[in-house]
Amino acid sequence: MSSKRIFDWIEKTVDKKTFVLTDNTFEHDTQASTGATTGSWFVLFHNTDCPTKLLIESNWEQAAIKYLNYK
Repeated sequence: MSSKRIFDWIEKTVDKKTFVLTDNTFEHDTQASTGATTGSWFVLFHNTDCPTKLLIESNWEQAAIKYLNYK
């Protein structure tokens, strides 16, 4: 793998792509910040203390990165 491809990958993955949506942040993060009322969202609903969420969180982030790179 070339160093350019590695640096491109780092640049694309340096910022977290997933969001925690709450009653207070939902509208801002899904609509107001983009000006759009539609979009692609991959949503995981879970309880705050859900142990399964901790097990799949890194995979969820990777899925978001791959989706954004291939859309």
